Amino acid sequence: FEYIPGETNTVADALSRDRRYKIVWSDEWIKEIVESYKDSSEIVEIQRNKNNKIIEEEGLLFIVEPDLSKRLILVDKKHIAKILDESHAGYIGGHLGITKSYMKIRSNYFWIGLHSSIVKFIGSCDICQRSNKCKAKGFLTSLEIPQRNWMDISMDFMSLPTSKNGMDNLLVVVDRLSKMVHLMACTKEIDAVGTAKLLFNNVFRLHGLPSSIVSDRDPRFTSDLWSELMTAIGTKLKMSTPNRPQGDGQTEIYNKTIRKIMEKFQETHKENWDEHLTAVEFALNSFKQSSTKLSPFEINYGFEPTTPSNIFNIHAIKDMDIKQMIDYFQKVARDNILSSQVEQARNYNKNRKESTLKEGDEILLNRNKISDALLKQVVDSKKLIQDKIGPFKIVKKIGENTFEVDLPSTSRTHRVFNADYMELYIKNDNDQFPDRTIQLDRPQAVLVDGEEEFVVEKILAKKLVGRNKKVQYFVLWKGYPIDEGSWVDHEQVEDCEALDIFEQEQAAVTKQDKTNKEKK
Repeated sequence: FEYIPGETNTVADALSRDRRYKIVWSDEWIKEIVESYKDSSEIVEIQRNKNNKIIEEEGLLFIVEPDLSKRLILVDKKHIAKILDESHAGYIGGHLGITKSYMKIRSNYFWIGLHSSIVKFIGSCDICQRSNKCKAKGFLTSLEIPQRNWMDISMDFMSLPTSKNGMDNLLVVVDRLSKMVHLMACTKEIDAVGTAKLLFNNVFRLHGLPSSIVSDRDPRFTSDLWSELMTAIGTKLKMSTPNRPQGDGQTEIYNKTIRKIMEKFQETHKENWDEHLTAVEFALNSFKQSSTKLSPFEINYGFEPTTPSNIFNIHAIKDMDIKQMIDYFQKVARDNILSSQVEQARNYNKNRKESTLKEGDEILLNRNKISDALLKQVVDSKKLIQDKIGPFKIVKKIGENTFEVDLPSTSRTHRVFNADYMELYIKNDNDQFPDRTIQLDRPQAVLVDGEEEFVVEKILAKKLVGRNKKVQYFVLWKGYPIDEGSWVDHEQVEDCEALDIFEQEQAAVTKQDKTNKEKK
C-alpha cells in the first residue's frame, strides 16, 4: 500500500478523506442509524423532494448542499435527542442560544422539523432556564387614586446609620393623594406595637384613621399582632408584593429623595440626624410633586405655609374660602395623578407582554427575590451561577400580575410574587427527546449495613422539637433540590462531616454577634 497525500489524491472518495463520524462514533451507533432508515416514512418523504440531493456512504444517508458539504439524515427520535444533547449541553456544547445552536447543528445534520425541535429542546433545557434572566411580563396596574387626603397612606422603613440616641431606622409614611410625608425615627428592633404607637402619635392624631394602608411585606406588617391592631381600628391592609416598587412606588421614590437629603445632613450632623427630621419633613412637604404639580401643603391646607423665603409673596384668598380651596386642590391633584399614571403605564408597558402564568403552572423563581435565610444558604453553599431556583408550583392567582407560590414548608419567605420574577418551567418532552441527560442527578441511596443512606451535602438549620427539646437539623441532600430537603434527628447525622462544619459556622456567628453587642 502506498500513501497518497490528500491534496494530490483527487480521485479519493469522500469516505477516504472525511471519517469524522468513524472517529467519534462506534460501529454500533452507526448501525443503529442505518437500521432506523428501514421502513421510515420520513426517508421516503425526503427522497421524494426533488430539491434534495441524497448520497449513501456505508449505509448512512446524506443530503448534499450546493457547496458540496454533507448533512447526515436522522429520523429516529433517540438519535436526534442524542445530537441535540451533545451539541447543546455536552461538555463542549456551551449551552448556546437557538440561532447559534441551529447554525451549528444544521451544518452537519438534517431531519424534518430541525429548527422547531431545536427551539423546543433549548426551551426545556433545565440549566438554560435557570441561568437566563426573567423576561418582563405583565402590564402596570396602578393603585386607585384616593378620593381625599389621608384616606389612603403608604409606609415603609429605611435603614440609616445609628445616631447618638440609638436610632438606626426611619419610618416613612406618605399620604397617597397629597404626597405629604411624615418621618419618625426608630430602631430596627421595633415591633408591631411600637410601630402602631408611632402611627397614633404622629399620623393618626393629625389626620385620623386611613381606610387603607399600602406597605411592603416586612415581617412587622404581616405579623399577627399588627393585623389584629389594624383590624381593631377598621383598617383594610393592602399589601404590595415583596421587592416590587411598582406596587408601592411613591414611598420608594420618597425614600430615595429622603436618603439624599439625609446624606447632606450627615455631613454636618452625622451623630444626630434624628434630631433634624422636622426640617427634612418640612422641606419635602414644600416641594411641588411631579405627579400632582402641587406641594403637599397646598393640597392639605389650601395654601403654602409662611417661610423666610416667601414672606413677601403671601396673597389673601379672596374668591374661595379655605374649604373650597382644599377641595379644588384635591381635584387638581387627582387629575394630575391620573395623567401621571397614564404616562407611567405607557412607558412601563413598552416591550412587555401580558402574563400567561396560571394556577397549577410550575415556575422558576428569581433567587434574588428570596429573603428567606434558609433558601439563601442553599444558594451560597452551592455557589450557583443560575439566576433562578425551583421549580415551584403556582397555587393561586392573587392579582393581575401576582401569584402565590408553593415554597418549601421550611421557608419563611412570603409566598406571593410578581410575574416579573417568575419564569414558566418547561419540562422535557420524553416522547420527542427520549434518554435526554438529566441535569439534576438525584443519586440513588447507598446501602450501608443493609440500610439505604443518602449523602448529606450541607446542614442548613437547627431546631428544638417537643417538650423534650429534641434536636433536629434541616439537611440538603446531595443531588436533590431544596424542596426535597428534610428535617432529621441528631442521631442520623451525628457522624457526618457536614454537622461539624455547621456547628463551627454557628459558633462563629455567635461569637461575631457577641463582639458586635460589646462594641455597642
